[in-house]
Amino acid sequence: MHSLIEIFKTGGLTLASIFLLALVAAFVLFERLIATAGVRERVRTTTDSLIKLLYQGELATARTQAAAMEPDVGALFTEALGRMAQNRPGVRETIERQRAQFNQGLRKGLWMLGTIAAASPFIGLFGTVVGIMQSFKDIAETGGGGFSVVSRGLSEALITTAAGIIVAVMAVVFYNFLQARLAKIAFVVRLSCEELAEVLLERRGAGGKEKHGDLGSTGT
Repeated sequence: MHSLIEIFKTGGLTLASIFLLALVAAFVLFERLIATAGVRERVRTTTDSLIKLLYQGELATARTQAAAMEPDVGALFTEALGRMAQNRPGVRETIERQRAQFNQGLRKGLWMLGTIAAASPFIGLFGTVVGIMQSFKDIAETGGGGFSVVSRGLSEALITTAAGIIVAVMAVVFYNFLQARLAKIAFVVRLSCEELAEVLLERRGAGGKEKHGDLGSTGT
């Protein structure tokens, strides 16, 4: 603990800034992990359930079930089901629009990781410049050189440089991990949306029947 305190004292405000960026990167990672936990399974389960109801002619029940789902998942299908019930065009376009919004929501906060990955080495470099300037200042004040004179400035330079690189690498790893995770979710969402759109258009073309009326008739 004592050595960590000494490191932060040596690094100064530059090292504190880099440490703050590391905390932000970790927060973004865990927030996205929690926010996207189980999304693929919920989307797939919801889609299968809605398709089953549509083939049974239960459009009203499908709309009610979609509206009762979590906002992130239910919003994918609710508007398209409403258009289907009201016999309005643009069912596929509506699903595609909702899918685009859903995927955009998945990427919330990822820009922070990219920014941290790009900025951290430069902040570390700034600390390096400050540390070297401190070394020259110490030399000027003492009127001589030697390791004991320049060690403080050099320590600050090396510590901030290393910290900046470490945080940048960490942010890149987090970013790539989340990119791969979100790509898998987006793939499942795309397949699910396409399947539901095909079923909706198929039922409309076939003039399928709901339990209490035509699938394509005007409803609430």
